[in-house]
Amino acid sequence: MERRKMSDPSILTVEKITGLFKDRVAELQEEPEFQWKRESIKYAVDDTGDPSVKVAIGNVPLDYDLWKGLRNPAVVGISPAGLKEIWEYHAHRRRARVDEYGRQTIFQIPKSFEYAQKTFKRVVIISVMLPFSHKVIQNYQQAVSDERNRSSYIFRRMYEDVNLMANKAIGRVGIDLASVEGVVLAMDDDRVTKVSEEAVPLTHQGDSHGPSKGGNYPQKSLAVLMGLG
Repeated sequence: MERRKMSDPSILTVEKITGLFKDRVAELQEEPEFQWKRESIKYAVDDTGDPSVKVAIGNVPLDYDLWKGLRNPAVVGISPAGLKEIWEYHAHRRRARVDEYGRQTIFQIPKSFEYAQKTFKRVVIISVMLPFSHKVIQNYQQAVSDERNRSSYIFRRMYEDVNLMANKAIGRVGIDLASVEGVVLAMDDDRVTKVSEEAVPLTHQGDSHGPSKGGNYPQKSLAVLMGLG
């Protein structure tokens, strides 16, 4: 599939991001670990056969509270990670590297969130969804209703493959959007786990945090808040 022509990475629209994700998912489809038969593709496709990617974009100031009014164990937990924790995690990872002039940092002190608030005006939040194949889901429902003794491997594999493809696409689109005007932070599953483990105190993790899936950064709840759920 011919890739779409890249426009200015600083200009973000739903149409542009959707196109980038479709390109990246189609690109991944050609790689060995995703070499499925065309009729067995595990993600949903639209009328043209392209991945049925759903995208929502929002922008907020850095002091915006993503989880205002939602902090309780039954919703997003007591201590969900927000913009401050995400910044501090990445700033800590950069502390021992060279600065923008190629010099080794002397004191290895990470740049604070206050620095970020002075340097960057807004945060653009992009939430993406790659739905499961309707055909595979219908086959699963049929198998359950018929009470047939059938292996559930294909349905478990559907979740694993689509989730892995979405994670890899997120990272590649993040690279596509990199520019000198801003910072791109691709929050895939691995990054969410590490932010939860390293930027959130141990006393606010696990049972102390409340029931949660995927760590202290509830990206699925964020997708719902942005209208994808």
